[in-house]
Amino acid sequence: MERLWLANGRIADGTGSAAYKGGLLIGGDRIIQVGGEKPAGEVREIDCGGSLIAPGFIDIHSHLDWFTGNEGSRDLILPFLKQGITTAVGGNCGFSVFGFPPEHPYRELLANNIFRSGRASLEWNILPEFEEHLKKNGTPLNLVSYVGHGTTRTSLKGYDPAELSEKELRGMLDLMDSSLKDGAAGISMGLQYEPGIFADRKEMTAMAELAASHKKILAVHSRAASAVSGTYPMKPFGRPHHLLAIEDMISLAEQTGVRLQFSHLIFVGTRSWKTAGKAFRLFEEAVQRGVDIAFDTYGYSLGASRINVILPEWFLTDLKGNLKNKKALRRLRLEIAAMQMILGFGYDQIRVTNTVDPAWEEFNGLTVTEIALRRRTGRFETLCDLIRVSGGTANVLMERYSSPEILEQMIAHPLSLYQTDAWAEREGINNPAIYGSLPRILRLSREKNLQTAEQAIRKMTGAAADRVGLTDRGYLKEGYFADITVLDETAVSERTGAAGEPLPPEGIHRVFVNGRETVGPDGAGENAPGRFLRI
Repeated sequence: MERLWLANGRIADGTGSAAYKGGLLIGGDRIIQVGGEKPAGEVREIDCGGSLIAPGFIDIHSHLDWFTGNEGSRDLILPFLKQGITTAVGGNCGFSVFGFPPEHPYRELLANNIFRSGRASLEWNILPEFEEHLKKNGTPLNLVSYVGHGTTRTSLKGYDPAELSEKELRGMLDLMDSSLKDGAAGISMGLQYEPGIFADRKEMTAMAELAASHKKILAVHSRAASAVSGTYPMKPFGRPHHLLAIEDMISLAEQTGVRLQFSHLIFVGTRSWKTAGKAFRLFEEAVQRGVDIAFDTYGYSLGASRINVILPEWFLTDLKGNLKNKKALRRLRLEIAAMQMILGFGYDQIRVTNTVDPAWEEFNGLTVTEIALRRRTGRFETLCDLIRVSGGTANVLMERYSSPEILEQMIAHPLSLYQTDAWAEREGINNPAIYGSLPRILRLSREKNLQTAEQAIRKMTGAAADRVGLTDRGYLKEGYFADITVLDETAVSERTGAAGEPLPPEGIHRVFVNGRETVGPDGAGENAPGRFLRI
C-alpha cells in the first residue's frame, strides 16, 4: 500500500472552519492522518506550496451517469475532474440509467434523450447491473445516483400522457423501491419533461411517500421556472407560476415528510427576477415549519436543457400531431409571444448547442433568432422546424436564468448547494459549466465577499455529502476515503478562450479520487479509480 504525504498545505476539512497549516497522509484509498508531523517510514511526498487541501468536490446535481463507464468517454468526464469534482450525484430531472424491467418496448425511447455524446448503452436494467458495468469498464470519478421517475415511467408507458392505472402505478413504485433498496440515493422527478410533465398529484405523492419510507431524497425539477409557463393556467395578475411550483413541492414535502432537494432554482426571464426574494422566503419559512428542504444552484446565469422544455403540457401530449395542426400552432405562437412580452425571455435567449440533425449542424451555437435570420424564415417557424428535425431533443442553453445579483444571493444562501448540471458535447458548443461552475462560485465568493473559501468549500463537500447520505466522504477525517482537491483559493477562477469556449480553470492543482491522482500539474492522471457509491 503506497503512502503519500501532502506536505506544506493548509487543511480545509469540509466543516467550514478556518483552514489551518498541515499535511495529510494517504494510504491506499483512505486518509490515514490529518495534520501533525510527516510520518516515519517509506512515504512519497508532494509539496502543496501553501495551497488549500480540501475534500474532493461533490456535484450535487449531475447527469454524468449517462457518460461514465462508456468507451472513449473519459475525455467527456475530464473537465469535471479538472474543476475539482470527485463525486457526481446523477439520475437527476427524472433521467436515470437504471430502474426499468428487463423486457419493455421503450428502450430506444429511453436512449434517445439529451445526453448523446458517449451516452450509456442501457444494456442493463437495474442498479446492480449498472454497477457491474462500471466495475468492468471503469469510471474516472465516483458516482451516486437517484432513480429517475421519467425513466421508470417511460419503461412502462412510454410518453403516454394518460393517468397511470393502479397496476401501472404499483409496477412503477415496485421498480423504484427495488432501486432504493439497491442503493439509489432517492427518487428524482423532471416535471417539465416528458413523461414527468404528465404526473398528477397522486402519482407524485406516492413517490414522495416511497422515498420518505426509505429516509431518502426526492429531487425535483419543478413544473415551472418562470413567472409564466405552459404548465399552469394563464391568469392575469395571478400568482407567478414558478412560485406556485415551489409551493406545490413544499406542500408535497409537508404532506409526506420527504426530504426534498429542489433542483436548480432559477428565475427565467428578466421579469421573473423581481420574485427572487419571495422565493427565498418560501424556502426559509418552510424550514422554520420543519420541512427538510434545500436547493441547488449553478455558477452561471444559464443552463442546459432540451428544446421541448419551453413547450406547454397540452402541446406535448401529442407533439407530432400538434406540429402538423394549424390550430395548435396558432395557439402555441400566441403563448410564446405572450411569454416574450411578459417574461422578457424568448427566441434571443435560446441558444442551440446541438441541433441533432446533420443538415442543421451549421447552426450549432446560434440562437433561434440567429438561425431564423440565416434561414430567412420566421423565428416561430424556425423553432417548430428545429423541434421537428430533432424530435424535440435538440440541446439548448437557456440564458437569463437570473441576474448577477440573484446569482450571488443564491451562492451565499444557507440553503443552497452547488451543481454543474452540465455535460460535455463532442458536437456543437459546450456549456461553460463543464469546466467552470464550481471555480466560478469560488471566485465570486472571493471577489464579492459572499463567504469565505472554507464556507464555499463546505457546500461543495461536507454539506453535500451529508445531504445525500454519504457517511465516509466529504470531510478530511482519518479513515475517510481519500477524495481530495488541492487548490489555490486566492487564484481559482473559470477561464474561457478567445472564441468564448470554456477552458480548464485556474487554481485547481491536484485532484485525488480514492487515493489516486486523477489530475496533476500537467493535467494527466490515473484513468478510472472511481466507484459507484450506494446510499
